[in-house]
Amino acid sequence: MQLICAIDIDPEQYVAQSFYKRMRPPAKCPHCCRTNTFWALGYYSRNLSRMGLGALLIFVRRFLCRCCRKTVSLLPAFAQPYRFVQNRTIENYVRGNPYPDEVIRHLDVLSQYWRRFCLWLPELERTVGRALERAPPDDQLAAWRFLLAPHGDLGSTTQNLVAAFQITPFGRYRCHRPNGPEEKKVRKR
Repeated sequence: MQLICAIDIDPEQYVAQSFYKRMRPPAKCPHCCRTNTFWALGYYSRNLSRMGLGALLIFVRRFLCRCCRKTVSLLPAFAQPYRFVQNRTIENYVRGNPYPDEVIRHLDVLSQYWRRFCLWLPELERTVGRALERAPPDDQLAAWRFLLAPHGDLGSTTQNLVAAFQITPFGRYRCHRPNGPEEKKVRKR
């Protein structure tokens, strides 16, 4: 399961300070609900856009529950799950022209993210419910603003959506749901 963690540094500082080594496990396992059962399992790496040219290789901390043997990873809130471009750049894109350089470099990818958000919006509205009711119908930009307004930014919004509904602004991912009986694969013979 992947959890989104708020941290007070930007991606470049996260990498430079090897901050991933200081990430602490959640107090309670989201799978079995027991407390203080995690031990460090290691890290996985992924790429993330940077404000300048190129990409950052970030490491995401993983923990294993001693009781249920399930893993939890802690993704920093400056990154979206399964998205290369960091949240700050996505927010700058949605604000519109004039675009800063980091948006211009990723315009093709960001337009795909926006299309994904627009296609996902009806399901997001059904899932989140009243939080988006105030947005005018068929106004995706207004819906985006209403979605982010209570939390202030995309990272905090994603963190809250994952915690409350196991979704992100761009879709539902299996990595956000605890494994329950409905998640187990049935083998056919």
